[in-house]
Amino acid sequence: MAVLTWNNLVSLFENVATAHQQINSYGLGEEWEINGATESNRDYPKMWVIPIDSITKEQTVERTFEFLVFDLVHPDEDNENDVVSDTEQIIHDIIKVFKNESDNYNVTNEPQAFYFTEKYADNVSGWRAQITIETDFASNSCDMPMDDFVSPSINNSVLILNQDGNTVATLYGGQTYTLSATYMDTAENYTVTGTTQSVLQTPVFIYGVFLNGQRLTVTTDYTVSGTTITFNTALASDLVTIVYNY
Repeated sequence: MAVLTWNNLVSLFENVATAHQQINSYGLGEEWEINGATESNRDYPKMWVIPIDSITKEQTVERTFEFLVFDLVHPDEDNENDVVSDTEQIIHDIIKVFKNESDNYNVTNEPQAFYFTEKYADNVSGWRAQITIETDFASNSCDMPMDDFVSPSINNSVLILNQDGNTVATLYGGQTYTLSATYMDTAENYTVTGTTQSVLQTPVFIYGVFLNGQRLTVTTDYTVSGTTITFNTALASDLVTIVYNY
């Protein structure tokens, strides 16, 4: 396949219409524009092309067009069967051209034709079909007519914090973090005389130290070093509850 522009494909439709000996006029645009085109040019049979969409994929572009072929039916409709037959054959010819004419593009759908009658300004009859044409997509950004630019910075990181509020890991999209241990919560009660009391495990995080039911403040009332709680004021047979995680 090759890289073809929208204009290249439109020209291809026009060239097909010009080359086909039974097509006498050609038009391109939205469907509502057909009425004006038939009033200004009554050379039938006529081929009309309606652009539908353009889908950009990773390496290809798919553009869909609807094309109509129609002819004038006599007022007494004595030629209607001939119009239906001839315009269907022209539709088939156009499909064959697009499927076989060139290796520069592919037809990715199986075009299905639909019959219509007494349409538009001249009450014409004919057929319509959609065709999807695939071409290469020039995905290399180096050939764009653009100056250098910088994308805005977006912070998509996630911080993992420990119990002290310190960052232990910074994760970005697709990254994971595995905890290195499983911690347990416990509450221990002691009757304390003096300024120190040891707990059974080394605390990872102390939820609270309570003296006779009143919460103490770390640093102001006590400090922690390893398994030892040191009180700033000596206690005398006081009830101390220490709630911590290890």
